[in-house]
Amino acid sequence: MSLVFREDHRFLTCRHQNAGIEFILTSNEASAGIMADVTARLTGVPGICHSTFGPGATNITTGIGGALLDRSPVIVFTVK
Repeated sequence: MSLVFREDHRFLTCRHQNAGIEFILTSNEASAGIMADVTARLTGVPGICHSTFGPGATNITTGIGGALLDRSPVIVFTVK
């Protein structure tokens, strides 16, 4: 079961319908950042991850910090 906040729902629905980007639900934001980093390294295509604001944005920096140091192409979105 996944819970999507109201602000996230509009963003995710628009992205799926218009861009055709695959959505993979992770257990936490740190995992999402690491997955985006690894995807970028393996494919050469920028990895994209999304988090909520506040603690979610703080948690995603774990994976994004590694991507920054290794110069992996990663795009991060937050709600606000």
